[in-house]
Amino acid sequence: MITRPVAVARSLIVAGVIWGVGALVVVTLFGLFGASATIDLGGQHDRVQVVWLGAHAFVACLASLVGVTLGASALTRAGVADRAPAVTLVGLATLAPTAATALVWSAVVDLSGSTLLALLVGLAIGTAGATIFVSHSDHDADLPYGRPATRGAGRSWSSR
Repeated sequence: MITRPVAVARSLIVAGVIWGVGALVVVTLFGLFGASATIDLGGQHDRVQVVWLGAHAFVACLASLVGVTLGASALTRAGVADRAPAVTLVGLATLAPTAATALVWSAVVDLSGSTLLALLVGLAIGTAGATIFVSHSDHDADLPYGRPATRGAGRSWSSR
């Protein structure tokens, strides 16, 4: 049986790992290819590359999408909460710390405002996507994971 704190913790851990690994991959790929995150426009003006923004937004979106979906789906499958309360709880409990992390990260690493905006938009879109998915999915259907397989009348295949 899963509890609300366990579902929220699962959501945060999954979102954090996906986001962290994804951001590390983006930074590593830019470094390997010698690409800069900004384009020099001459003088004292720089513009952040759209590929950099899109990659970070995609990773943030994917992280919150998977994290919130796993946490909220676990609550609804276990019967701990209905769909709307489960998504609200897990979505807000995941979105708030990840958005705060993006804000702190932008202050520490000195990210541009457009990169921070891309991260926040990615997190919001992922959370909204998870909300729509969990709200419209059929959690009573058999899933290939998460539940033990049941056998009809306790007989094995060889005895049928």
